[in-house]
Amino acid sequence: MSNIPDYLVWIGALAIYQAYATALVAKSDYYTDSQKVRQVLVIWLIPLLGAILARSALNVAARQARQLAAEAEREKRSATPS
Repeated sequence: MSNIPDYLVWIGALAIYQAYATALVAKSDYYTDSQKVRQVLVIWLIPLLGAILARSALNVAARQARQLAAEAEREKRSATPS
């Protein structure tokens, strides 16, 4: 067994998840720069819950973008004469 206390392992895992969520927000195309800054602040000021909320918001934004793209494609197909 290692000499690392369990709580340090949990803190390390949390920090890795926070960093992962931060990276996802930073490279996202769904938010403006100011929105990204606010999302990152939420991630780090409210540990775990902030990261979960940010990931959830990204999932919703991605789902909406896919739906809009699908609707645009359907409209494009219906507008094109067969």
